[in-house]
Amino acid sequence: MTIHELLHVDPEAAALATMSGARIKPIDSDAARAFLERLGETGGTTALLQRAWGAFENETALIGVGVFAAATPTRVHAHIAVVPERRRLHIGSDLLGRLVNEAAAWGLTTLACTHPAEATTPLRLVRSLRLTAARRVRLQVATMVIFVPRPAFHRSRGDP
Repeated sequence: MTIHELLHVDPEAAALATMSGARIKPIDSDAARAFLERLGETGGTTALLQRAWGAFENETALIGVGVFAAATPTRVHAHIAVVPERRRLHIGSDLLGRLVNEAAAWGLTTLACTHPAEATTPLRLVRSLRLTAARRVRLQVATMVIFVPRPAFHRSRGDP
């Protein structure tokens, strides 16, 4: 399933049909912040967490989170973290897919994230979903802007 297909899937159905097999569902911001702190990945989430989703294994074990944090009234940062022992199993892709899906529903055109300039995982993650991104490096910190795809226009049967 591509990210473009995810944009047209019911959120509850998408939670059941992830690439990783994890169940993605909304979680409260305190649980997301505690997870990020436990992993030592609070960078970029100093702003107010707006929304958060968790990736659950066996319905109870939280193994990853994806969050939106408000940077300014018009700018939202995205942050994804997965426990080390569950990385490279498409959990990050599932979480990014959910974030992009939500961003499109909110009418956002971009998501921003920051990461160490030498880290290649964030760009590989974005490319794995065939998303378009631009990246700027300053003082060994990369800021990546992901362009949110627009949902395809669906015509009714009577339209040409």
